Amino acid sequence: NNLIASRRQNRWFICDPIHLKSSLYEIFKSRFVTGDNFELLARLGLQLILELSRNRHGGLIIFDERSETKRYLVPRDGVWEDKSKLFLDQEHFRRSAIRVSDIILLAELSRIDGALVFNEQGHLIDVGAMVRQHPKNTRVPGARTAAAYSAASFGAIAIKVSADGGVSVCFPSRKGKKSEICIMNFFYKGGLPYSI
Repeated sequence: NNLIASRRQNRWFICDPIHLKSSLYEIFKSRFVTGDNFELLARLGLQLILELSRNRHGGLIIFDERSETKRYLVPRDGVWEDKSKLFLDQEHFRRSAIRVSDIILLAELSRIDGALVFNEQGHLIDVGAMVRQHPKNTRVPGARTAAAYSAASFGAIAIKVSADGGVSVCFPSRKGKKSEICIMNFFYKGGLPYSI
């Protein structure tokens, strides 16, 4: 019976962390069915959500197989790619056990425009990544929301944390042969669902 409550902009935001955690586990389990890392990925996502929300700044976090990200991440020029590769190859982005200091560092990195991108092992593979617009995504308002929806349309799990406290998870869901994008909102404002 735990709740997380936070007062922002003269309104109370409420989240049930047990529901958030179990929902993330189910979303990651359905997306990464072939691996056993879904628990690590869900825990990493949850820790980043709570840290970003606590700091009251927004961010976009994407989880996908490394080979799939080429379809929707905007390529970088050679100089930036070489520098970011050196940065991303550091040990603390390759640990299997995430430490509190790693979460704080990742939350700070999310302040860079663009997304933090993690592969199926939970390794950070890109910082400040820009997402191409998906052809079906023509009417989604807001840059971060549109990027999250586009990434999910390409098959990724995208977590959007708003600076004002809202958290949304966009992910693909299959119904028979048809795939659709689901959006789950986890923080509530004034007793009503807070939606994007």
